[in-house]
Amino acid sequence: MTTYWSIALLTILINLFPAKTQKHYSVRLFVSLIPLFIYGAFRENFGLDYESYAEFFEGVKIYGLDSNERIEIGYYYLNRLLPSFRSLLVLQTLLICIAYYYLFKWYVPAKYGWMGFVLLFLSGPFTIFFMFSGIRNSIAISILILSTHFIHERKIIHFAGLIFIAYFFHNSVIFMAPIAYLVANNKQITLKWIVVWVLVMMFLFVASSTIVLNYIDLFIANYFDRYITYVEQAKYLQKGAGLLSSSFTIFLSILLMLFFKNKRLSNKQSMIVKLSLLFLISHLLGPLNMRMLQYFVSFFIVGSIIVMYWNINKFLKIAYFIAIFAYLIYSLIIWYNNPLFTYNTYKSILF
Repeated sequence: MTTYWSIALLTILINLFPAKTQKHYSVRLFVSLIPLFIYGAFRENFGLDYESYAEFFEGVKIYGLDSNERIEIGYYYLNRLLPSFRSLLVLQTLLICIAYYYLFKWYVPAKYGWMGFVLLFLSGPFTIFFMFSGIRNSIAISILILSTHFIHERKIIHFAGLIFIAYFFHNSVIFMAPIAYLVANNKQITLKWIVVWVLVMMFLFVASSTIVLNYIDLFIANYFDRYITYVEQAKYLQKGAGLLSSSFTIFLSILLMLFFKNKRLSNKQSMIVKLSLLFLISHLLGPLNMRMLQYFVSFFIVGSIIVMYWNINKFLKIAYFIAIFAYLIYSLIIWYNNPLFTYNTYKSILF
């Protein structure tokens, strides 16, 4: 983890350099993502799925599609086309860095880029570590991030085209993308909108404590058994921070909606705020969120930056960020103590 935090510190320091123009900001973003690219592209034996992904790559070369018929067809052909597993890791890491580059370029002002990266690295279990561990899922998430350009412009054909591509790398995106497009519209956040959202949160909060969710293990074991490890991780995290997650969700969701109630947000800002709310509401689903949290956490990060520079009551703004940092730090502690934690020592082919 020393390597990870060293890269985090370096990235944040780079983003403290002033960028007087958008071109300067673009160059700064590019440079600041180089350490993260090196960290990911040359990683070795990283995360729970590394060995299985490496074995699948070799199996594809020998057995073709028979190596694993459940793997999405797009990911299968990507493995067929690339010359080595290392080239796959390099390409996947490049896509992640491109997604983060445009996420910041489109939605984070240059002045607050450093804070965006602070939040990105603090949320590492949901962002960087997850993206580098779940290769197929990271490709779909990266494409979803890039597709937001078409959400705020309401270009559904272009959006659907990108999601169609993402679907062939991880099927779960087909559940997340329609929710993102429908929720993140250009309508203002009104009192009526807030009431509906609060009712939805209340329903999910009550449902999450009922016996219905106890059948999730059986459902996934029967139909999505390859994800059972992640469900076990989610259950462990929920056990340690269930009440915290629920409190965090309700408190920050209400604050976020009150901050922007009847405010004249741009289409981009409105989209990001609503995608942030989808991240928050995913905490109420427990294991049922099916990686919804990982799909929308990046938007929560840039949504918090909007809160940072928007003209809002200072006391409430401070309370908002105290809650965020308290939650992220506590989540890191729980993650470190997870029996399935495998990131103590970073290994690279470079050293």
